[in-house]
Amino acid sequence: MLLHPGGGSLHALSATNSISLTKMVCELTLGRYAEFEAEISQVHAESARLQESLLMTIDKDTEAFNLVSAVFDMPKKQRRQSARREAMQKALKEATKSPYGMMEDILGRPANDSKGCRQVQYQSCQRLGSCDSQP
Repeated sequence: MLLHPGGGSLHALSATNSISLTKMVCELTLGRYAEFEAEISQVHAESARLQESLLMTIDKDTEAFNLVSAVFDMPKKQRRQSARREAMQKALKEATKSPYGMMEDILGRPANDSKGCRQVQYQSCQRLGSCDSQP
């Protein structure tokens, strides 16, 4: 199997790096501040879970990208042009699963929770000072 990273793989790698830093800070903090031990322990456990999940997302996205690439390798002129089109639709649908799964995992809610996702987007742009209106 050829490995071609898609954009989702790169985003998952970036998120993995970020959560790995959070996990590292927790590991450096655990055992030093008794009053925060329970909270830091919870953050550490969630960081470890997210780290593992995001690493798996890199592979899932690469596999999905390979499905899309395989369709591009199909002959453009074939008896049944619809077979190529159907294969592309199936591959593209599969390719959306890992980014949405990553978003659900990070946000802790379904990706189709559009109000929740719009709220997160609004909060992000608000921090950057680029919001026009509230969701």
